[in-house]
Amino acid sequence: MTKASFCMMCCFWITLFTHTRAQTVISSFDELLQLTGAKSLTLKNTDITITQAKKARLASLMGIVDPTGSVSGSYTNNTQLPVSLFPAEILGGQPGTFQEVPLGVQYQTNFNAYIDIKLLNPQGWSNLRLAKINIDLSETEQKLTRKQLYEDIAAVYFNILTLQEQLTATGQNVAAADTLAQTVAEKYRQGLANGQELNDSQATLLSTQESYRQIQYLVEQQILSLKVLCDIPETEQIQFTQPVQGNVDLYTVNISENTLQATNAMLQEKYAQVNYYKMVNSNLPTLSIIGSSTRQQFNTVPRLFDNRVNWIPSSYIGLQISMPIPGTNSIAGFYKARFDYERARNGAIQARANAQSAAKQLQVEYNKSFSQYKNNQQVYELHRDSYQKNALNYQAGILTLDQTINSFNTMVNSQYQAISSAIQVLLTEAKINIHNKIQ
Repeated sequence: MTKASFCMMCCFWITLFTHTRAQTVISSFDELLQLTGAKSLTLKNTDITITQAKKARLASLMGIVDPTGSVSGSYTNNTQLPVSLFPAEILGGQPGTFQEVPLGVQYQTNFNAYIDIKLLNPQGWSNLRLAKINIDLSETEQKLTRKQLYEDIAAVYFNILTLQEQLTATGQNVAAADTLAQTVAEKYRQGLANGQELNDSQATLLSTQESYRQIQYLVEQQILSLKVLCDIPETEQIQFTQPVQGNVDLYTVNISENTLQATNAMLQEKYAQVNYYKMVNSNLPTLSIIGSSTRQQFNTVPRLFDNRVNWIPSSYIGLQISMPIPGTNSIAGFYKARFDYERARNGAIQARANAQSAAKQLQVEYNKSFSQYKNNQQVYELHRDSYQKNALNYQAGILTLDQTINSFNTMVNSQYQAISSAIQVLLTEAKINIHNKIQ
């Protein structure tokens, strides 16, 4: 073996090993959901939303007393002091006249601290209740998001299985169409078939081959769609190996009532109700304890923090009551919150009614899909047997080519229907499992 040949062989095996390691094999829908749980940015965002809601609740606890205040400092150079009029007689002047006297000191240093703490704050308590409800609402919405995402993934995943099974069946049909075309070609050479029959058999073969290629493209498109849903990198290779044939069987389904949507609607109603009360409370008075402390230093020379000059303190503490006057925005917000609450209440009633029928709908869907699968499977077996017999009869010269090709096309269509109905049963089973688990 030459050095070049050895290097080429090493590159081949390295490439093959790398490709094999980079490929992800999915043998069941549950394995795909596990992969999605690790990669999905949608699910990670719902976790962030819950964390955010919990942090907002901590903030709302502080919002009950709503401490506000400020600390400020300033240094002022009064370049021109204010002037007031004083009776001239107190300054030794003529009675009945006034004299202009500048007031204050040119240089002034101030430090001030102010605080406001709510003692009575109805709106703050409403915000706390809203924050608590928002945590529960975020958790139920996370489950709804997960449930919807899993159902969307199931639809694409089982569609991929359908196309893969159809691709395998179409590959077998290509072989059957090729065998038929060879039979017609042999009969044409023997003078037992005409040119039209030869063309028809070749057209059937070409059409079946193109169907095979089109299904390949559809599989690639659906895999790309699935990667987008699951946030799987486009460069990651995925192979789906879940068996379908022989994996479809009728079993007793136990479908529980899923109240997740109803719970979410109830929490939305409760949230809207508390938000409505919050708008009412926003027009109620608030009672606060307020306090201020100020220290000032006056100087006739431009010196900051002059130790030779005393600091002059002043302070106060007291109670303050605030009564807002409703304006256009507050009135509009009040009525909006009221109508939002009414809509949320109607939505909760509707969601409770829908929860009771969802389980029954799934049961009917499962029974329907399984019945259709059993029927389509039997129909396919009959059409396949008919085509095999017709192919032999054509070869023996008993049947025309048109009848043989028609029976071939009928067999192909019935096979596709049998595959689709089989995977529809598996899809319905997956939807039932999602319905039972995520609630």
